[in-house]
Amino acid sequence: RLSTIVETIRTLSAYVEEDPDSFRDRVRSSVNDGEDLDAVLRSVVDEYDPSTRKRNIAFLDLETNGSNPNRDEIIEVGITIRNARNEVVAEYQELFSPTPDSLRTRGVDFQEVHGISEEMLEGKTTFRDDKEAQARILSLLQGCSMSAHNQGFEERHLNMDLPGFHEMKIPVIDTMVVARHLDDSKGASLQAFSENNGIAYEEAHRGLKDSQMSADAFFNWQDRLVAKNKSMADSQ
Repeated sequence: RLSTIVETIRTLSAYVEEDPDSFRDRVRSSVNDGEDLDAVLRSVVDEYDPSTRKRNIAFLDLETNGSNPNRDEIIEVGITIRNARNEVVAEYQELFSPTPDSLRTRGVDFQEVHGISEEMLEGKTTFRDDKEAQARILSLLQGCSMSAHNQGFEERHLNMDLPGFHEMKIPVIDTMVVARHLDDSKGASLQAFSENNGIAYEEAHRGLKDSQMSADAFFNWQDRLVAKNKSMADSQ
């Protein structure tokens, strides 16, 4: 329960563009005054006007050859950056090869999920050695909030393999948290979140496509929320 609260507060503070410590203190004060935690968090989201958002959001997705960042490597990065009107500001997609040792012992792994074969990675550099790609990604993320579906996975790999990422202290909106606590999706997967918000779940598990689906589902969810809140206000 505590870890879920921490993740939710982190996502919502990023969503409303508020300092996480100030946001946590504001929520704690309301709860100490006897208000229900879930009701407090919901009211914060309902009261926020997303048209005032100052930061662009960088929706990011990684594909890897395993889930352990201490052993496994990034083989694809996909990013779509959207402004407050859901207009595409920039997009990025790149494939990377695991190290020879990793290829020999692990292969690309998860190929049945992401469809990335060893042949597709021939001649590619490793992510850890591609300083130009690393600089490009950091440049794209600079000044943005970041969004990922199950952000812990992306953050663990980026903290391990992208020098300078951890120091950015980038605000993160986890769309899995949105799906689980703020949407009426039947499940918290990207597929459930996308389909519940009118986005076809197609060509999944590739970096750019997943980031695009997550972005489009997020903005559709947000539009539905704004319309619902406006309708309720107009009826009062």
